[in-house]
Amino acid sequence: MKLIKKKGFWIGFVLVVALAGGGYYYFSTSSASSQGVAASAELQTAVVRRGDLEISTTGAGVLIAGDEEDLNFPVSGKVAKLDVQVGDVVTTGQVLAVLDNLDQLEAAVASKEVALLQAQEALQDLYDNADLSLGEAKQTLALAQETYADAKDNLLTSSMRRCDDDTSDEYYATYWTAQQELDALSNLREGYGLDYYQELIQPVEEKRDKAYVNWQYCSGYTEAEILESQANLQVAEASLAQAEADYQAMVDANGIDPDELALAEANQTNAELQLKLAKSNLEEATMVATMDGTIISIAADEGEAVDTTTYITIADQDHPKLEVYVDESDINSIQVGYQTNIVFDALPDKTFTGTVTQIDSELVSYGGYQTIRGLVDLDTAGLANIQRLPLGLNATVDVIGGTSENTLLVPVEALRELDEDEYAVFVMENGEPRLHVVEVGLIDYTYAEILSGVKEGDVVTTGIVETN
Repeated sequence: MKLIKKKGFWIGFVLVVALAGGGYYYFSTSSASSQGVAASAELQTAVVRRGDLEISTTGAGVLIAGDEEDLNFPVSGKVAKLDVQVGDVVTTGQVLAVLDNLDQLEAAVASKEVALLQAQEALQDLYDNADLSLGEAKQTLALAQETYADAKDNLLTSSMRRCDDDTSDEYYATYWTAQQELDALSNLREGYGLDYYQELIQPVEEKRDKAYVNWQYCSGYTEAEILESQANLQVAEASLAQAEADYQAMVDANGIDPDELALAEANQTNAELQLKLAKSNLEEATMVATMDGTIISIAADEGEAVDTTTYITIADQDHPKLEVYVDESDINSIQVGYQTNIVFDALPDKTFTGTVTQIDSELVSYGGYQTIRGLVDLDTAGLANIQRLPLGLNATVDVIGGTSENTLLVPVEALRELDEDEYAVFVMENGEPRLHVVEVGLIDYTYAEILSGVKEGDVVTTGIVETN
């Protein structure tokens, strides 16, 4: 709680004392100005006494269940059996309701069991065939090595000739001879008829052209053939590198392909999860209570269709809690561990007690105001001799920030704030006020707890009353 500072006379009064340094203010009756003050005002005083002090803030509360669980079926269906009704008290494990499609769920479990068995066998096959798989990988590597060697041997360049020199020279000689013969025959064209000329010339031309083609063929490789040989070598080199990597991976994995192993293990894990889900669906098609408590809601009657949303809600009404809302300005007045006094609107003559166990980290809107929301555990001793309280009861809550019994008390008007968390009071001694630095404990709107600096029976000043 923030102490409201006094203005006017007492501010000047404290400053004068502080500047004087002696902690003493002397009222001189001989001074004309002092006589004027005495004539127009007199000091108010109060006696330091013993008493009890309690610091609290008031808020609103709503009774909620100590614990609450919403139960739902895992699949949609029709309720074949409903064994409870709203208001029934149930215990953990008690059967509440059963769906009607158990046959389908049992079939799903059987199907998933088969799928798991197949996945397990596929994984086991990888281990059983490890030696064979390693041999196949080695064979694949050998073929890749052979293919690479062939591609390397068959690599063509522009400087390479297709045939040996003798064969190439022979083709050229044939070409040259045929050309010479054609040159000689061309002079006879005038003296012979066209038909006779064609009969003589055509075979020689064919012989010449064929020899020329063969000679050109032997002279070198085409650009397309050279590029193709280079591409074949690149493919063979890449295939060899892959085969070497695959073989080494198989060796490192004791004959099991790592990718195939990862896939087989993933399939088995997935099959296990699917079977677990199918079994869970079958098991949860028979709804049982997951806690001791009271049935507070049922979404559908026996024979009606239900989906996977909440069907039955169970609440613990034997250990209720209170949702507490206090104004945001009282943020320092409510903390975890603080005690509370609670009065329900429906039971105005009885006070319950409890302890703050939770404070929300964000403000919430309640009754049109921004509030701090907390939870309070009610003391079970206060609930022992009354009937079970219905959820939703409204209450007024006093959150107790601190208490002090048989302590020294002074009115808050007597406090003079010297500095942050430093206070003093003026004690009347021989009719004159003397400044006493005091240690202050709890402070409410009316009184302050004094831990040291004064004693019981001391008279302290609380202000000035104007008399004219």
